[in-house]
Amino acid sequence: MNTILDVNIAAIIPLGFSFFKFYYNSQQRTLTLEKEKIETELIQLRNQVHPHFLFNTLNTLYALIIKKSNTAETAVLKLSRLMRYMLYEANTPKVSLTKEIEYLKNYIDLEKLRFDDSIDISFISESDKDYKISPFLLIPFVENAFKHGTSSSKRSWIIINIFTRKKELVLQVENSKFGVTNTKHDSIGGIGFNNVKKRLQLLYPDQYTLKIKDNELSYEIILKLNLAKNL
Repeated sequence: MNTILDVNIAAIIPLGFSFFKFYYNSQQRTLTLEKEKIETELIQLRNQVHPHFLFNTLNTLYALIIKKSNTAETAVLKLSRLMRYMLYEANTPKVSLTKEIEYLKNYIDLEKLRFDDSIDISFISESDKDYKISPFLLIPFVENAFKHGTSSSKRSWIIINIFTRKKELVLQVENSKFGVTNTKHDSIGGIGFNNVKKRLQLLYPDQYTLKIKDNELSYEIILKLNLAKNL
């Protein structure tokens, strides 16, 4: 009886080992494929930001050249800084928040040149530490404010606040509105609101909140990111 039991155990142990080895390898392959799928989707979502941004920026520069503005040279310098950041500095999963904010400042400066004095812009940024953040995550919200919050015939205003407190980043963007023509913010930065939400869900699952306040006179978004797990 013991001999039969010993034989069964001897047969079961390698079989069990083979099963767990197969299961482990299968799980590792699944995790690898899932990771590759997420990374591919993130690259696709992120790449949708770049063409739209470049299109808007070139339009800004073109408008300045058409007007024979003295600020066209400044605009070219700002654009070159933006392009350098996009091509060489932001080609990583995470970038310095300081550099990302500097990127936003250059973009806002370009928009100021385009709109001259027809728009009031308040931009304030404060941080208790230079955190790491996914590149180009904030720019769509800022682009959205310029797209929907400006008017060629009426004075416009945009408020942008970025600050960090105790490993939490808060972005608040508010802009003016001018009736039904620009009340529908169905896209963020022209790339689609679903794109922004997908990136947030993939990059910061259960680590963010996005609130929208939409009324007759203004449109506001408040994004909060928990950066504790991304240090």
